Amino acid sequence: MATTVLECASKQAVWILLSRLLSHKLDFDARVLSQSLLGPFAEQLASLISLVVARVLPDAPLEALLPQLVLPGHLGGCYLSDPSDIAICAPLASFLQVRPLVARSLRALQLDHVIPFLPSAAASESLDALLELSAVMVNVLGVPINLDPLCGISIRKAHGRLVGFCNARKLRLLLETCQPPDAARIRSCGGPGNGEWLRDMSAHSSTNFNDSHFLIALRWRCGLPVIPSSTVTCCHQLIAKPHRPCGLPLDRLGNHSVICNVGGGPTHFLHNPIADLCCKFLRDAACDARREVSVPEFTRIKHKVGAPPADDLEEGIVDVLGWHAQFGEFLLDVTIRHPNAKAVADRAANENGHAAKVGETHKHDRYKPSGGRFIVPLAIETYGRIGDEFLDWLMTLSSAARARDRSAGLAGVRHLSKWRFSLSTTLYKGIAKIIEDSFALHDGLGDAPFPSSSLVT
Repeated sequence: MATTVLECASKQAVWILLSRLLSHKLDFDARVLSQSLLGPFAEQLASLISLVVARVLPDAPLEALLPQLVLPGHLGGCYLSDPSDIAICAPLASFLQVRPLVARSLRALQLDHVIPFLPSAAASESLDALLELSAVMVNVLGVPINLDPLCGISIRKAHGRLVGFCNARKLRLLLETCQPPDAARIRSCGGPGNGEWLRDMSAHSSTNFNDSHFLIALRWRCGLPVIPSSTVTCCHQLIAKPHRPCGLPLDRLGNHSVICNVGGGPTHFLHNPIADLCCKFLRDAACDARREVSVPEFTRIKHKVGAPPADDLEEGIVDVLGWHAQFGEFLLDVTIRHPNAKAVADRAANENGHAAKVGETHKHDRYKPSGGRFIVPLAIETYGRIGDEFLDWLMTLSSAARARDRSAGLAGVRHLSKWRFSLSTTLYKGIAKIIEDSFALHDGLGDAPFPSSSLVT
């Protein structure tokens, strides 16, 4: 098993194969094992995680990093399922999945009042462990009274829901014990569709990573240093003319790199690709879509601080204009927000998506409703969390895309999942490119770019 994973040529493929392998082994395989085999099985999988992480991130402190790595992407993790959940969840999940079928058979034989179907000792221990973790109350019959989903005996996808309960608890403990900048980062790493590039690869090469960019993106998500420890101490993003570098100090975690507008990195590699993606999403739903459209209703007079209002007008240009026969006009403007920027860092450490909400507010202030036209701000954070209004728009558009598929007699496509995967992948590829450009020595400024191996040594 370990040999198969580690023989992959691509580091992204290594990570995805491991996450898929763990997902299967910790669900079906664990539930058919006896209690005596669960412990050694969990230890074997834990050793595999350590081996792969050491190969991909050789300088990473595994013990400190593991609590985030084992969480799913929507909770800010990296999709390496936690083997320690086996003993707690597998026996009870197996009982909850099988019980309805056995009970139905007993009722058909009119034996349900004679042969009660009780949980095994392992399932009972599993339930006790979960109750201890959650500190829930039980009634006089021993039934949990305030824990969902355990209060329902016959539940669908029992294993996933039980593991979800454990993961929510791990995230809560992680946020309580980490420093505010890390809390802001982990919250920003969460949300629907976030981190999908860590468990899936597209057949289209544009959504896949080379090894250098994958390492930068993964280290960025995990809060590890992304700037090589070398003599480079300043940002090397280039001003277009006269080709001078930014020159501001670089922090090793890359916070300056992703917000440095010298050379237009965030615009070229984040803002514009995401706006282009939104045009593609509109066309998937049979909408007309155009980029960089002037909207007269959003034109305003510039006001300079300490001076009378200028006569010149600021044209109201939106990133994307879309139109759909059922839903009407979409006026969309993209904004990329960093949760550890000074203006939002404090609240971003305690509130999911705070940086995106601030971005939405700023867009609404700039493009105030006028003449029956209004803006839909598409805010996304630098660690991948999508803003609420962006998510609502994607939901609306996916319903239009499904209606179009049905009318055309096409097979059902999971448009929403596909779009969120594209957004997550495009964002992290852009982040990796921006960070790489900030420390690479360009022609005329030094000998050569840093080798990608310097990122992990």
